[in-house]
Amino acid sequence: MSNSWCTSWVVEQAREELEVLESMYPNRFEYLKLELKSFINNAEREVEELKHHHYKNSNSSAISISTQASCSRKRKCTGHGDVVVTENRKCRKLNHNDVNGAKGKVETAMERAEACLRKIREVKRSFTGA
Repeated sequence: MSNSWCTSWVVEQAREELEVLESMYPNRFEYLKLELKSFINNAEREVEELKHHHYKNSNSSAISISTQASCSRKRKCTGHGDVVVTENRKCRKLNHNDVNGAKGKVETAMERAEACLRKIREVKRSFTGA
């Protein structure tokens, strides 16, 4: 679950930046503070949903594998969160986007976090003149 670790790291960075903003500028930048708080809450919720989804899928993978025994295209979970598709004895590893059909929640959260941290750094640079 390296994605959840990475998301947790970004959330921790956002918390630190929020603390700095609140301590140095208690009556300013309310919009930025609210955006950071919203990001932190959403990211924490998404990480929990991802953990729950991963746990739920890992418990049901053995059942789905046994029911797909006669299919020429089989999916199998490797236990490391990877999904391998076997078609006529040819294997390929699916990435996260292939499995979900769209950009995952973690990637979206990471992009929002990076944008948020860029805004914070721009505000800090404007005050320090760097």
